Amino acid sequence: MKRHNDEDEKLARLLRRGSFQAQDNEWFTPRVMNRLPERAPKSHRWVGNVLYLAAIMVCAGCWCWLLMEGDYEVITVRDIVNFVILIVMSLALVFSTVWHIVHADSAGDL
Repeated sequence: MKRHNDEDEKLARLLRRGSFQAQDNEWFTPRVMNRLPERAPKSHRWVGNVLYLAAIMVCAGCWCWLLMEGDYEVITVRDIVNFVILIVMSLALVFSTVWHIVHADSAGDL
């Protein structure tokens, strides 16, 4: 085990000797970042938007089907399970959509 540490130290010293050291300039990073080109828009964002829209449509369809086609004179365990699953999925979809909107870099990323 000690042999690896010695080799690592030798390599670190060799790399330090042959490399340029960065200057202590607090404005170096901001200046470099300002000179970088603008980030290209991501062309795959539309796929996520289409999937969100499809999920919202499916969820709305499931709610309509469950409320319109259900016979609720007698509520069964299956009805309760269906409602719970649909409520959880709807909340997950709402939170995911809000997170997607909030964490978009700009309005063009939506």
